[in-house]
Amino acid sequence: MGDEGIEHPPLALSKTAISEIASAKSGAPKDQNTPLDPDFSLIKDRWPGLPEHIKQAVLALVRGTSEKEQSL
Repeated sequence: MGDEGIEHPPLALSKTAISEIASAKSGAPKDQNTPLDPDFSLIKDRWPGLPEHIKQAVLALVRGTSEKEQSL
């Protein structure tokens, strides 16, 4: 007797196109890099020139917020 068993067919690559309106269905903005708030835009623009200790402080504040606080 030979080595016989159940063989699975190879996985086919998906050829389904990604819809351009997928972001609308999920509620996500079309361009994820578009600032939604002027304050965020200011932070984004100034971020490269901020001292490291300021960057770490901002990150600590953001990471320290809960999901409940973010929805207010």
